[in-house]
Amino acid sequence: MTKRLLFVFICIFLTGAPIQSNAQFWKSKKKKEAVARVPKPTPYEKLLKDPQQKAEGFINIYFVKNKLYLEVPFNLMGREMLLGSTISQISDNTSGVVGSKPFTPLQVEFSRVDSTLQLRRINKEMVAPMGEKNILEALEKNSLSAIMANFKIEAFNPDTTAAVIDVTGFFLKDIKELSPFNGSPAGLTRSQSFKSDRSFVGEVKSFEDNLTIKSHMSYDVTLKSKTVTVQKDEPFTAVMTRTLLLLSQNPARPRIADPRIGIFVSKKDKLSNSTNRSEQVFYAHRFNLIPSNIEAFNKGELVDPVKPITFYVDSDFPESWRSSIKNAINDWQEAFEKIGLKNAIRAIDYPTDDPEFDPDNLKYNCVRYSPSPVANAMGPSWVDPRSGEIINASVYVYHNIVKLLNNWMFIQISPADENVRQVILPQSYLDEGLRYVIRHEVGHCLGFMHNMGASAAIPVDSLRSPGFTQKYGTTYSIMDYARFNYVAQPGDKERGVRLSPPKFGLYDYFLVKWNYSYFSGCANAEQESERLTAMISEKANDPIYRYGKQQGYTMDPSSQSEDLGDDAIKASVYGIKNLKYVMNHLNDWVGEQDKDYSYRQTIWNGIISQYVRYLNHIYSNVGGIYLNEKYEGDPRPFFESVPRNRQEAALNFLLKEIKDLDWLEKREVIENMTLTGTPVNVLREKLVEVLLASSLKVSLSADKSLEKNPYTSKECMKDIFAAVWAETRKGKTLPDADKDIQKAFVKSIIEGSDLAKAEAGGKSALAANSLTGIQLPEFVKQKSIQDFGYEGFNEYLNPCYSEASFDSDPVSGFSGTTISFSLKPSLESLYYGYLLETKSLLERAVRTTRDNETKVHYQLLLHQIEKTIR
Repeated sequence: MTKRLLFVFICIFLTGAPIQSNAQFWKSKKKKEAVARVPKPTPYEKLLKDPQQKAEGFINIYFVKNKLYLEVPFNLMGREMLLGSTISQISDNTSGVVGSKPFTPLQVEFSRVDSTLQLRRINKEMVAPMGEKNILEALEKNSLSAIMANFKIEAFNPDTTAAVIDVTGFFLKDIKELSPFNGSPAGLTRSQSFKSDRSFVGEVKSFEDNLTIKSHMSYDVTLKSKTVTVQKDEPFTAVMTRTLLLLSQNPARPRIADPRIGIFVSKKDKLSNSTNRSEQVFYAHRFNLIPSNIEAFNKGELVDPVKPITFYVDSDFPESWRSSIKNAINDWQEAFEKIGLKNAIRAIDYPTDDPEFDPDNLKYNCVRYSPSPVANAMGPSWVDPRSGEIINASVYVYHNIVKLLNNWMFIQISPADENVRQVILPQSYLDEGLRYVIRHEVGHCLGFMHNMGASAAIPVDSLRSPGFTQKYGTTYSIMDYARFNYVAQPGDKERGVRLSPPKFGLYDYFLVKWNYSYFSGCANAEQESERLTAMISEKANDPIYRYGKQQGYTMDPSSQSEDLGDDAIKASVYGIKNLKYVMNHLNDWVGEQDKDYSYRQTIWNGIISQYVRYLNHIYSNVGGIYLNEKYEGDPRPFFESVPRNRQEAALNFLLKEIKDLDWLEKREVIENMTLTGTPVNVLREKLVEVLLASSLKVSLSADKSLEKNPYTSKECMKDIFAAVWAETRKGKTLPDADKDIQKAFVKSIIEGSDLAKAEAGGKSALAANSLTGIQLPEFVKQKSIQDFGYEGFNEYLNPCYSEASFDSDPVSGFSGTTISFSLKPSLESLYYGYLLETKSLLERAVRTTRDNETKVHYQLLLHQIEKTIR
């Protein structure tokens, strides 16, 4: 036995190990060596092993063991992006609209500090010329991007060019700017409590320049009115698509905006060594349309843009709507062809074979359908903050837009058009109406504001002219709120008068020319601005191209919502005549189609709303001031008081109209409707309050008037007093209408003289009411009132100015409608003087009046006055 074998036997005897052959021994040894050579998995591999979801793109996304990871390349550090949040699905569509982005997308960037990555919110509201290095460096120090979130680097990719971070907590966190909630339902206050245990991450996608993450966000929602809890901790879930979109490293050239044209803008503060102050500069919102063939374009040939504007049309729309919607989008091509661009805008259906397409992604402009009872449509857009370039624009169309169109046409043009005298709108009319609404909303998406003054350039009589209306319709801009031709009378359609808004107006072609013309010979935005400024200055004296700002409180009667023509009294007389015509024929027209009277109820409510709207149009002339955006050399003044004769005519019309409201309560129409009180008394009371408060408006208008004999507050009060007490001075027996007016007058004059305080707030009731104007009766102010408040702009009798300045808002032009210093003169003594005069008049009337009911009426008013002034 060899020594080796002896050694083996001894080892077996001592260890008890099984006897192993020589071959087995060497095989086992090789296996152990092989195992030793297998590398251990890296932290990257361990972390991202067996993902539930994986998406590769400019940033890779991994969803592993219910955690969400982003693999962020280091070459993206400092690259500017947009982070937006879109509602993709919702459990309660009264709290949000599928497809909408409740908040403006955030401008963000990633940064790295040691073992962490930061998501930072960019703040670059101040700019400087590229050549001024000192200012640019100072701005870098003074506009540090704020850290929104800090992420620990969990691992590096194999070549260490990217870091993996856990973003689960960020995308499942209730961040206001990414929330589904923005505002509360009308008349209610909403509070919500985020529930992380009922929230989770859904589908993820990543592409060449963007990614999307769907977060299922759950809340308990409570809604309260002033006095009642409407719902308590109601479960709510919204699927929010969060998009991270990489912005170009070379921003589009900004177009410097001009306040004399209605373009949405982004404001920047510009610093320069060449001026002694900072300046505000405004960038126009616009798609970046560049001709694909500059040489051919400069020769006057029609050329395609490098990147056309594409709107994707929701596949969920009712089939009967689809052609009207797509035609409305394509209609705008006509305006672009006038500036040398063909195929600049197009409408296509949602693609079914494009894996990148997602209607909730910021990259895609969509027209979305909302199956809700809201009667509305809107067209918001979102821009690259660096340049004003429109990145995303969408139109949201609510289902009840068809109800809105039906009501508009029935109430405004049924006297002139027998085809709309029915409950169901004919398809051709619905198609035309949808096309009108979508064209308007696409205009917003293209960067165009409302121009509320576009119809004011049209003489009212022209709206009954076949030749004029066939050529121009009801307004010079589709961006106006002009609606249908309520001036037209029975028989006018047969003569050839057009009853609908135009396809486009002259002002719309001018908008497209100003905002989208390509200037190949301009080296920078400043050179472009010179040409653009001259373009507007050339039209400065032409009322067709005047921009009438949208107003919160109507100061300028020539820039009003839903008015027609240059004379509010004349147009409203036609409109009111038509409303009475509808009331007289309503039962005959829809009786058999409206068995439960619900349609008639809706139309009656709408008639009241439309009537109050007409009163608004007239009332705004009392103490009104015309406003114009103006550059040096423009012929129109910045402001100009409404002439005395027009103010007096407006006031006298309203004072007469206030006594003739009984037609609103035609018994044959309302006797089978929901049991309600009377709107007439409410309207009379509120109208008196507003007319008395007009003295505040007239005071400012008189002060700014250039007339030798302007209309003053004292004359205004004198005219109101004379009209209210005319029958009393004649010793006549008063009808109920006069009694209601006098009661409202005494109530308002007591409050205006500041002798009686409102129960809350310490201000006189007149001062409070003067800011809100005539309100519609409560039974009209239900949710259905939104049917007549297209895009949320409900109309009541317009209020007079308050002591507070109006907000400066981009919708109202660069300067808003701000007025410096107090607007409210001290008129308490004026009211008190008329209170004493009223007392003397009532004392005489009590002694001389023979009619007992009229005498008791006077005694009651006298008692109220005496009780107040003791």
